Amino acid sequence: MGLGFASRYKWHLENRNLRIFWKRDIHNNSGDELDFDEIATDKVGGIFYFFLNIMMNIKLYVLIASAVILMISGCVEEKPELKTENDVNDSINKTNNLLNDTTVKEKEIPFETVSKGVDSGHKERKKYTITDNSDWMNLWDIHISPPLPEVDFNQEMIIAVFYGTIASGGYTTKITKVIENKTNLVVFIKEIIPGKSCIVSAGETSPYHIIKIQKVDKEVIFNVDKEVIYCDGR
Repeated sequence: MGLGFASRYKWHLENRNLRIFWKRDIHNNSGDELDFDEIATDKVGGIFYFFLNIMMNIKLYVLIASAVILMISGCVEEKPELKTENDVNDSINKTNNLLNDTTVKEKEIPFETVSKGVDSGHKERKKYTITDNSDWMNLWDIHISPPLPEVDFNQEMIIAVFYGTIASGGYTTKITKVIENKTNLVVFIKEIIPGKSCIVSAGETSPYHIIKIQKVDKEVIFNVDKEVIYCDGR
């Protein structure tokens, strides 16, 4: 008796050392459980095992293919984008512009002292920015009696700081530097205050400092730094 389709396929699987990991229980009409050989003689059972094996092999092939794709994609290295000559030139220009902008944002302005001391007729604690001759004359009349210093207000301006009247000596005020930034002109002022251990004069003093700088059309901001001087070696 020749082998049926299912029996031939079962023989083919066994000779290729393939194993079927799942088997459906099939019973005959009497209720007895059929063994594998009996199932194999059934064409329906043989076809079932045939397609079961195909599906298992397809899953295996899909898993292998997925693993290969992941390995290949992991090994592919993305090449960096090469910069053209124009890109390099643009970067250089941006850097130069940034450096130039920084220079404009902050630079120190030279100044000339017009008058400085501790004896002024200006008794109030005030700061001034003078940009015309009329205001300059009014301020100078309050400050002191000597002749008015000449200032070319077409190109120059006056910065004046007054500490105000103090009951003793030892106090001073001075402009240390003037910085121009992108929007403002910053005047740095240092005020010296004597400590309790210092011996100072008993007479009234009125420290002041008046400077002349190149005219700048920007808002003037005053930055005051107070420093206490100790005369006992501290």
